[in-house]
Amino acid sequence: MAEHEPPTPGGPGPTTPQLRALLTELLAAWDRPPPRERLRRGHTMSGQTIEAVHGLAAHSYRLGRAVAALIDAGFDVETTPTVRSVFELAVTAHWLAQLGDDAQWAAAAEKKSDDRKMAEALIAAEQIEPRGADELIAMLTEHKDIELPRSSAGANFRQRCEIFTYGPVLYLDFKILCDTVHPSTNLQQSYVVSHDPLVFSDRDQHDGDSGAWLTATNKGLVWAAAAVDMLTEDRPRRGLLDRAAAILGIAAELTLMPLRNSLRVP
Repeated sequence: MAEHEPPTPGGPGPTTPQLRALLTELLAAWDRPPPRERLRRGHTMSGQTIEAVHGLAAHSYRLGRAVAALIDAGFDVETTPTVRSVFELAVTAHWLAQLGDDAQWAAAAEKKSDDRKMAEALIAAEQIEPRGADELIAMLTEHKDIELPRSSAGANFRQRCEIFTYGPVLYLDFKILCDTVHPSTNLQQSYVVSHDPLVFSDRDQHDGDSGAWLTATNKGLVWAAAAVDMLTEDRPRRGLLDRAAAILGIAAELTLMPLRNSLRVP
């Protein structure tokens, strides 16, 4: 198979070197912005939502570069926290690009919830004067009872995944990544060489193949760039993203569930 040729249906997937080469190509393409990138005519999104999509996509590509550097330095499972962020940012960018300002309402609701938790943590840690606690909480939870539009589902990541056709698969991939981010049993056991006799290692016992992490990173970068392209008139990255998606065996754009498709913004 040629370096960037899509795999034959039913045949073996791309090799690790091919996945690494694809990551280089995606990063390089992002670094060469199209000469003209006009917003789609007739769009109804606010500037804040458009900025959010671009910001999430841009950050996912910065993190993608970090993944590449870590893998080239011999790390693989250690890249998981960064890979998970790429994946989460990309799906969220797609969610915003397709549901628009209504999705921003859900994001705002999540931010209010996080702010309240931060205020409570500050108070518990005695990092704020008690007399200022009530005022702080009131400020951070202002408009907390506002009724959100019905299309704003997605205040948590699982809900964001579930609005897409392959939502359960998206969320499963995310949870698999979470397993080696959180202090899970699998992570703990990956540093055990032998149980009897008990032998530990200061390096994880993964097989050293970075293919799984490269696959997840490349998927995220395809979806992140596609979210930005969806906002533009000419969709300048479409050719590369379609080709990369074919190599990875995915769709370049996440498709809304039928019941959600009517909520897609113009």
